[in-house]
Amino acid sequence: MTSTTFGYDSEQDRLWMMYSDDQPRVWITRRIAQGIAGQLTQLIEQTTVGLTSDSPARRAEVEHRMAVRETPDGAARQYPYQMRTESKEDLHAQGFVLCHTLNAQINSGGGQITFTSAAGQVKFEFNRYDLHVWLRAIRMVVAEANWNLSPALPAWLDEPLLPSSIQNLLSQPLPPDLDSDPAP
Repeated sequence: MTSTTFGYDSEQDRLWMMYSDDQPRVWITRRIAQGIAGQLTQLIEQTTVGLTSDSPARRAEVEHRMAVRETPDGAARQYPYQMRTESKEDLHAQGFVLCHTLNAQINSGGGQITFTSAAGQVKFEFNRYDLHVWLRAIRMVVAEANWNLSPALPAWLDEPLLPSSIQNLLSQPLPPDLDSDPAP
């Protein structure tokens, strides 16, 4: 998978995507973000293989959970996001082009997403694992932007990365006697 970095520029109220250090960043508007996150999740649900007794949303949920929590055999572990900050000057130094068209072709083995701007096309090819990790990163940036996309994104896309047993431990209050000295 091509390394992709996403961010949010609050002054422009746009997401940006960087896929190469020597190429301009691609501006992504709310409309395009809705297409990425909304229509792409629908395509994933329609093309996910699984038990036929499960709904398409349930099959996609299971596949997504496996993709963001597990690493396929032989693959390097990838993380859905990295947090960093950069100055406004650094952000704009690379330049930007506005994405005006998004085309996605998804099947049970993976797919291709093409962004078109005045500077040309950027194509990403994904296996199913990479597709889920990439989509998770997009979802995190949309959340950072506080864009309440409509219709709402599926719940499986917001599922926490930690297993429920660890989430339960982290959500419980700490015992009140942690600061006291133990008895000899």
